[in-house]
Amino acid sequence: MAHQGVEFVRTAYGKNAVKVLYIRREGTHHSIIELKADVQLTLKTRKRLPAWRQL
Repeated sequence: MAHQGVEFVRTAYGKNAVKVLYIRREGTHHSIIELKADVQLTLKTRKRLPAWRQL
């Protein structure tokens, strides 16, 4: 059974192991925190995707 008008569109984009380095300086004392995160963005409509991301 063929479905007409059905289109599969990629509406998500992500990055794995994104590193963020936070440096806090208080006088002569410095603190460093390194965070590592997985980021996933999801859009509700195809219209909002940049042209280079549309399939």
